[in-house]
Amino acid sequence: MSEWVAVQKSEHKDTRWVKHSHYRFAQGDALVPVLLAELSELLPFYPLAFVATEEGFQLVALQSIQPGINFYLNAEGRWRVPYVPSAYRSHPFMLAPKNADEYILCLDQASEFVVQDGTEGEPLFNEQTELTESVMQILDFLQQCQANKKNTQQAVDLLAKHNLIVPWPIEQAQQEASVPVKGVYQIDVAALKQLGGEALAELNQQAALELAYAQLHSKPRLKNFEQLAKLHQQEQQQAQTAEELDLDQLFGEQDEDMFRF
Repeated sequence: MSEWVAVQKSEHKDTRWVKHSHYRFAQGDALVPVLLAELSELLPFYPLAFVATEEGFQLVALQSIQPGINFYLNAEGRWRVPYVPSAYRSHPFMLAPKNADEYILCLDQASEFVVQDGTEGEPLFNEQTELTESVMQILDFLQQCQANKKNTQQAVDLLAKHNLIVPWPIEQAQQEASVPVKGVYQIDVAALKQLGGEALAELNQQAALELAYAQLHSKPRLKNFEQLAKLHQQEQQQAQTAEELDLDQLFGEQDEDMFRF
């Protein structure tokens, strides 16, 4: 369970952190919010979609169609494809809203990559009690992401304004039946083709047209999920077998040592 707190000199002058060596913290994410700025990197590997929120819709990359499972993560916590979504690359840091116009740097105190007592890793603050260069680089990246997040949401809102976001009828195979996946949305290509010149110009100006076509062109990536699901299942079975073998070695009967101390 994450424990996000604001980074403060008074509280974290002795706190250290280690660059994450795996992505197990993302293993339960079936989807992840993504940005306009990374569309070209996402397209070769991920199906893009929209999910409903209280405010409207949000752009996401699908990482499986099974809740609590991330097909893009292998058993060792490594990413299967070359591009890792931006939302994961700043861990264990994030930006959180302080007010309507200001964001503050936060740290996941529960992360294994945060060192509260010890000398491992590097400090958050230097001797002048300023953020170190490494942390400042992460903060700059997060600020860029936050700025693009606003642009991304404006594009999504514009697509919704023109009624271009509709349910995506994805089906998930379960045993011998197919079960529809609910809550996932796509671009209505028929409605997009019927838009007039003024509406298309508005969409193009806000990069919403680019986003619409990116979502449509990403849909074939969904076909990869069948193979990714098989890989995931195989790795789970292998891990379970390895665990059983380890338990046998640890607790199994050893006749020759049975009565020895």
